[in-house]
Amino acid sequence: MTIQNTSNGSDGEERQYVWLVRYGLTEYPLVESVGPFDSDIDPTVGIEHANSIATRMTQSGASAPAVVYASPFLRTVHTAHIIAQKANGAAVRIEEGLTEWQVPSLLVTPDGTHTHPQTAATHVTKFPLVDATYQSVNAASSTGAEGSPHFPETEENLVVRCAATLDKLLGDTTSENQNMAIVSHAPCNIALALHLEGSSLKESKREPWPLGGLTLFSRPMQGGPWRLEFYGCSDHMPGEYKAGLKRWTLPSLQN
Repeated sequence: MTIQNTSNGSDGEERQYVWLVRYGLTEYPLVESVGPFDSDIDPTVGIEHANSIATRMTQSGASAPAVVYASPFLRTVHTAHIIAQKANGAAVRIEEGLTEWQVPSLLVTPDGTHTHPQTAATHVTKFPLVDATYQSVNAASSTGAEGSPHFPETEENLVVRCAATLDKLLGDTTSENQNMAIVSHAPCNIALALHLEGSSLKESKREPWPLGGLTLFSRPMQGGPWRLEFYGCSDHMPGEYKAGLKRWTLPSLQN
């Protein structure tokens, strides 16, 4: 289901595109405050979802991604790897600045165990397109540094962290002016979209983000304001998921 479409991208202008991606069905349901918090995508349905996501993106002509960034969690890395495989073997760069929202309900099990994702060195043993040499532009901070991932985060902390991460990714000379895909979690994707459209949490009118949902922004290659092409689109998803199931939004955006 396409929530908004402001441009068909057919004006002939050379543009840079940024895809914001939420993964598909996970192997085990993520129950807030319960877990599990680092599940893989489902080996059947989740793989089908990831392939549908990848096909939609890589067959999109001028907007197809050249580089794929992912949160370090297993479900996002696996999804990113499937996208990269279809994108002619694009590198998967694991970016700590895109990690899950750092709140107890999404990371801490009832017995108090704090979930930490695997490292790139571990992921590359299973997903060979992971670039093990890549260094996060916004690494996690144990001191609560402004704009870096740290536990715990408020919604405002999350928005600031995602904005800082995206600005650094866009300014990274290794991906400058390239089309990029960012595979992350609903809280982070919402924050990234807010930054690209220049909105605050108080101003946002966006709908909750569905499982497998895609959002696309673009701007002129020489620079300029970002343009929203579509938001939370699930038209590419198979079966019942095409309607946009398992939607999620930040607490402050809930009606």
